Amino acid sequence: MQQVLFTLPIFKNSFPPDGIPMYGFGAMLFVCFVAVTGWGSRRGKRMANMPPERYQDMVIWIFVSGIIGARVLYMIQYSHHFPDQSIKGLAGAFFKIWEGGIIFYGSALGGLIGYGLFYQFILRRLDVSGWRLADAVAPLLALGLAVGRIGCYLNGCCWGQVACEECRVVPLGAAHFPLLPAHARQQVVGDQNPREASLHLQTATGFVRAPRSGGLELEVVGVEVGSPAAAAGVRVGDRVVTVNGEPNEMKRPGFDRLDEITGNWPRGKSKLELVVDRDGEAVTLRAFAPATIGLYPTQLYETVSMALLIFLLIAYYPYRRHDGQVIVLLMVGYAVHRFINESLRIEPAIGGGLTLSQWGSVVIFVAAVGIEIYLRRTMPTPPEPLPPPKEPATAAPVAAMPPL
Repeated sequence: MQQVLFTLPIFKNSFPPDGIPMYGFGAMLFVCFVAVTGWGSRRGKRMANMPPERYQDMVIWIFVSGIIGARVLYMIQYSHHFPDQSIKGLAGAFFKIWEGGIIFYGSALGGLIGYGLFYQFILRRLDVSGWRLADAVAPLLALGLAVGRIGCYLNGCCWGQVACEECRVVPLGAAHFPLLPAHARQQVVGDQNPREASLHLQTATGFVRAPRSGGLELEVVGVEVGSPAAAAGVRVGDRVVTVNGEPNEMKRPGFDRLDEITGNWPRGKSKLELVVDRDGEAVTLRAFAPATIGLYPTQLYETVSMALLIFLLIAYYPYRRHDGQVIVLLMVGYAVHRFINESLRIEPAIGGGLTLSQWGSVVIFVAAVGIEIYLRRTMPTPPEPLPPPKEPATAAPVAAMPPL
């Protein structure tokens, strides 16, 4: 997990203290956009007579509408994460994608709407087969998913269930995200939203203080064995004096500085710096980053699955029975993968014991079967050869002037 890859040391007054942050999630979206645009321009031209400049326009339409759809569906599914339900509050929250998050099936629906608008206003005027174009871009969609899930892993979102490495082998190894900035913190720690399905599996810092009963002098009564806090030197009986350079004072009734900062941790930071009172002596502890318990790296599972699907789609293209069959194969492959991968995630069931994304997978699978049946009845088998691109009209040659 690396929410902030690096910072540009400019505009430090507006982006304190280090400058403009370059987020890992945003960087992967940029890589995805560049890769899909560059590779797709060549595939669209070669396989569907799609002019590269028009393809690039289409990518922008689909990319923007897909992001909008993904964000809107997330805000609908997790509406309790947005307490300000006013138009201004929702509009402001809409652009904070880095706080989590987006849902792929929302992006699929938004992208489909964007493609429909692009087709209506631009594509239908061109000599381009929509199904051939879909077959050309199918591997690009899988590439976008593979790269995008790396962004999810860097961002610490879309995490999996708790993985017991001592019980059984965890493919690719369990992921231990920095706990304080991880999106999973609310669910595994459960110290924030009472409506969240909290598991209460660990503390936010790796140690426990005595229950509050008046003053701020709360001593440590337990430290997790083998935790980063224990390795940093936190001991039973310590009393926290300063937190990240600030006095551990009361910030609001029932919450001191340590409670406040661990409950509202700054994005991109992961280390906790403490000074403790130990037997009347101020002791500066080594900075440490509390980590989550092991979680299934479902983000990386999707990256691997989509990378394999890219090779399958490219290899199958010459053997397709009709135009449109490659995009159908993509829909089936992703629906099956997502349904299985979703079972490893911590997501609420909305009906029939299935999550929203699992129901989305069922819909995509059924739609793929319906499209395949329709195409088999309407498309020629094997596919007709691609017609040559139309030559641009040229002016008739001007006859030579006779000699005077």
